[in-house]
Amino acid sequence: MNGVDGYGSAARGPRSHEEVRPLVLVGGETHRSLTWAAQAYRVSTSIIAEAWNDRVPVAAVVAARNRRAGLT
Repeated sequence: MNGVDGYGSAARGPRSHEEVRPLVLVGGETHRSLTWAAQAYRVSTSIIAEAWNDRVPVAAVVAARNRRAGLT
C-alpha cells in the first residue's frame, strides 16, 4: 500500500477496482464491496447501497420497492 491515495502506485493507480471500495456491513456480514454484497444477496447494487445508506435490512428495501411497484 503505497502511493498518494494509499492504494497503489501514484503512477499506475489502484491495483484493482475492488481495492478502493470500502468494506460494507449489511445484515451483520462484512463484504469487500457493494458488488460482493449484491452477489451474496442476489440483488442489485442499488438495493445494497440504499440499505447501507438508510441503515436498514436488505429485505426491508426489497419489500418497500415491491410495494411501490405494486407487486405486493
